[in-house]
Amino acid sequence: MMPVQATPGSEAGPRDEAGADAFPLRDARRERGWSQAQAVAAMRQHSSKPLPDDMTLLRQWKRWEAGDVIPSGFYQEIIAAALSMSPAMLFPARNPASRPGTSRFRHECQCRRSQVQLALGKLQAELDYLDAVLAIPLPVTRW
Repeated sequence: MMPVQATPGSEAGPRDEAGADAFPLRDARRERGWSQAQAVAAMRQHSSKPLPDDMTLLRQWKRWEAGDVIPSGFYQEIIAAALSMSPAMLFPARNPASRPGTSRFRHECQCRRSQVQLALGKLQAELDYLDAVLAIPLPVTRW
């Protein structure tokens, strides 16, 4: 398989930390000039088992291609056969934190953590104040 040369004015796709293509499934499909629907049709031709309807498969393909989810081993084998590639080439093992689609989730978690940390700081300040107030001895009154 020949690598695709970038044409002037075109930009290379996103890359992961190691410099590899971040979306090998999308790139392999585009190299063949296939639409996503054509890729789904090719999957059907390479499956020995019945597959879900075209709309369901197309929706799944979009999720796989975007990196939102990784297909199961069964689907990886069918996709790899349809594209005449190995599953390892299309679905390289990655650190879960570096998978496409997880950076937004990670950012949301960091923001939420900051919010909780701020709320805890305010509660700790209130707790310290109450401890200080309760540490003041009560005046003794005599009758």
